[in-house]
Amino acid sequence: SKVSNKNGSLDVKSEWGYYKSWSKYPDGVTSSFAEQASGAYIFRPDIPDAIYHKLDPVPSDVHVYESDIATEVHTTFEGSWIHQIAKIYKQKDYVDIDFTVGPIPVDDGVGKEVVHRIQTDIRNNGIFYTDSNGREFVKRERSKRQTWSLTEFEPVAGNYYPVNTAMYIEDDDVSASIVTDRSQGGSSLMDGSMELMVHRRILVDDSRGVGEALNETSYISPYPPFGDASRIGQGLIITGTHRLYIGPKKSGAQMAREEMDALFSPLVIFAGKMSQNISNRTSVNERIHIAEMPSNIQLLTLKLIECMHENAKDILLRLGHAYGKDECKSNSKAIEIDLTELFPSYDVVSATEMTLTGNRKK
Repeated sequence: SKVSNKNGSLDVKSEWGYYKSWSKYPDGVTSSFAEQASGAYIFRPDIPDAIYHKLDPVPSDVHVYESDIATEVHTTFEGSWIHQIAKIYKQKDYVDIDFTVGPIPVDDGVGKEVVHRIQTDIRNNGIFYTDSNGREFVKRERSKRQTWSLTEFEPVAGNYYPVNTAMYIEDDDVSASIVTDRSQGGSSLMDGSMELMVHRRILVDDSRGVGEALNETSYISPYPPFGDASRIGQGLIITGTHRLYIGPKKSGAQMAREEMDALFSPLVIFAGKMSQNISNRTSVNERIHIAEMPSNIQLLTLKLIECMHENAKDILLRLGHAYGKDECKSNSKAIEIDLTELFPSYDVVSATEMTLTGNRKK
């Protein structure tokens, strides 16, 4: 289907499928790597082709719901263990894809690594970008390394990288970004595509120290010597969200930056009753008030670490620049912060630069 907003339009397909987990070489094939199975520490699809097994949507289980706020498309995929809700908001520039995956069927004796793939017509020429712990975006090039020559034996696993909060692809006309709500593995194995691994269920141990297969179920019997650690019940069911952005050329990083924190660490609102007679509740005067900051600055830490007397406070403040170099013409620029303006309700007496840990002077 075509996704359109004020920044442009793009043909987009949301696909679901899986890779079969590698458990052993086919009969008659030998190798020094024959015993290395996929598992908790290793992602290794089955050979010889590491085929992506696409699951088709069930036509009778596609439903569309419309409101004044959004249009939702509910889709169930073959096997009925993957469900997707695509939310197209009327006042937003993104599409949310909520998913429920599981329990992954393993009655056929085959482990599965489940992938959500977004397919577009972007000509990214094998180049894609993934973030590094939510900070810098790192350029990736399919089947290539930037500083050394690669002899490729694992065309799928060898092109997977950590995606902590976002990944994107772009060409000279359009960009597409996916923001995640948790760390996942991701890649662009063909031009125009982005895929993220969201769930795994594997029946063989990868011999990397855990001593058991990555086969999580609803329950498990006690470990030896009190039991045999057998799996009980169905496999785990997970839920999550991928947020898709479409924008003009060379805007992939900027689009991801604008929503990284909102999806990865959403605000959680609590409400409850409190007795008016509680004596130790925090006074409004003991809270720290700060002014609004520029949109490209992140507040990482704001903590009262010492209160010398009633009218003096020691505050630990950590700020971070939300954008990397050259990610955005305007927002990547250096920013100066005036602490007297940041704390308008206080008289800033002094400021000391500390190390990142906050326990030593820099």
